[in-house]
Amino acid sequence: MIISPLEYAHDFQKVFGLTRLATTLDKAEAALETLEPETIDYCKCVIEIICKHILSERGEPYEDLKLPKLVKQALASCGFENDGIAGNLSGIVGALAEIRNRTSIAGHGQHDSQELPSQTDIRIFVSIFESVISLLWHAFNKFNIDLTLTKLRFDMIEQRLELATFNESLDLTTSIAYDQDEGRIYINGKEVRPSELLFIFDRNSYSEELKKFRISEVNSEAVEVAESA
Repeated sequence: MIISPLEYAHDFQKVFGLTRLATTLDKAEAALETLEPETIDYCKCVIEIICKHILSERGEPYEDLKLPKLVKQALASCGFENDGIAGNLSGIVGALAEIRNRTSIAGHGQHDSQELPSQTDIRIFVSIFESVISLLWHAFNKFNIDLTLTKLRFDMIEQRLELATFNESLDLTTSIAYDQDEGRIYINGKEVRPSELLFIFDRNSYSEELKKFRISEVNSEAVEVAESA
């Protein structure tokens, strides 16, 4: 069985559940299959997306970081303490970024005299990419999740931190009350709006309800205008 060089990137996608990362991975896999030049562009984007979300998990800024520093900071945020490896890897990533900047067709527009990356260039880039993502994945899985900052899905947190027993106990002991008149839910005395819960847990349903509401508003206004005429 041949394992995709993007395997660990797909693992990150399962954890983060990011639409942008999923789309980029699909494009990267398709380009890699025939060693298209844009494989390099997509792989670079994957590294950037993953590093930014690792830093976001730790509540650390990343807006002004170039790719080499982005990778180094992401590793550091996961508690990776080997500065030698992190520094050398950062340098290698910088070289990858330079290859991408010089030869890409999906990033910077280049003069036609600039050669496209060869299939060997692409294979080398992807091989190094695989090592970078692998190291990020193992470092990420080692670090402690800050429950006050994390953006990971509940089911992933429950699995990684082995919280199933605790959550089951909490489910059984938590008091829930609903105020029909006010349209409010109270969990252990804390007020929670049903609209907020729907927005958090099912954006599609929230959007559908919003569309229905706006249509009903338009219809109501039309009726009022007709009745006042």
